[in-house]
Amino acid sequence: MENIKTLTGNTDEVLIQLLIDKTKKELESTGKEYSDIWDNVIEDIVIIKINRLNHEGTSHYEANGMSETFVKGYPSYINDQLSALGLPCIGKGRAKLL
Repeated sequence: MENIKTLTGNTDEVLIQLLIDKTKKELESTGKEYSDIWDNVIEDIVIIKINRLNHEGTSHYEANGMSETFVKGYPSYINDQLSALGLPCIGKGRAKLL
């Protein structure tokens, strides 16, 4: 949790723990049992989730031109970690975690 607080500047421990628990459950829903070797990728996913809060998945927004770009999936470094752990990757046409 300390790494997440340091990297995001978010100190809401209840929110961070909720997102950690949800991410663990989402990964376990793939049929694999939780292992502490997942902790690094869980931290990375939670950081992404915190950064996306209140932005509803937008990665770009323009006011006058009314243009929005939405984020799909997670960065390749997260998918690489998931793949190395034998977990499904997340992104277009792949398993999705909330």
